[in-house]
Amino acid sequence: MMRTKRLVSAVLAVVMAVLVAYVDGGTIVYAADLGTILNPVDLGTEGSYDHVWTKYNYEAGLYATFEMKERGYTTVSTSKLINDKGKIMGYEIYIYDVTGAVVWDCDTEGQEGLPTRDYVYNVGLDKGNYTLRLSPEFSVYSGGFDCTISIKTEKNSFWEIESNNDYATATAMKLNKSYTAIYGENIGSDYGDYFKMDLKKGKTYKISVDYKPLSDKTDSTICVCLYGPDKKAAKKGYGGRVFSLQDDRSGRYSFTAKKDGYHYLKFYNEFGEGMQLTITVEKTKTTKKAKK
Repeated sequence: MMRTKRLVSAVLAVVMAVLVAYVDGGTIVYAADLGTILNPVDLGTEGSYDHVWTKYNYEAGLYATFEMKERGYTTVSTSKLINDKGKIMGYEIYIYDVTGAVVWDCDTEGQEGLPTRDYVYNVGLDKGNYTLRLSPEFSVYSGGFDCTISIKTEKNSFWEIESNNDYATATAMKLNKSYTAIYGENIGSDYGDYFKMDLKKGKTYKISVDYKPLSDKTDSTICVCLYGPDKKAAKKGYGGRVFSLQDDRSGRYSFTAKKDGYHYLKFYNEFGEGMQLTITVEKTKTTKKAKK
């Protein structure tokens, strides 16, 4: 799910690309240095990089490239840093495809309170090459902060593909297969994850969704909506919502398709923290009547 707390435009990428050097106190940090937009760290399919944030480089951010050899997910992790006042410092993290489009982004604030050494995110991606940008939400005035950023890619044909935040980019699902999706801390129906499945008119199907929170906070509410091929709600009322999940952690809904074609599921967080979803759509078997 894309974070949209801050708009990231192509203009920013162009501005960063033409920066040649930063001059501060007689020290020059060139854009060709490792980890800049012009010379990103190459992490391959799995790798890590140790970096020191200083007053000369924190504004530029850190760039790294990686490759998904197959569809699956990548685990992105980076060190949680603590300043001299004992406050945990955060980042905005972006992943770009080869066209420069943002396919996933987040603010690490949602994980600051977790008792973990690192910020860790699992991001579903298609096969291809990507660029990761780590943008500090803190300033460095003197000295430096050591951090490690790492990438590990895994093959998985049944993981959501980012960005699946609208009908056009919905992740295609096969029937009777369980798919994994990660939903972040965004709240509201404007921030949804979309999936699609090709269904037949007159056939009955069952949607099964299970979730577990990404933290020890259990007060999340995930809403599940269903839309037909015309993008209209398959169930009247509540904006297409067929059920919500909170304390029970699982939900089921059966329906009969009224039209042939792709039907769409939309998931959004109504309240609380992020969660991991397991989603299955299966065709309901019909029992033949015995002949008299």
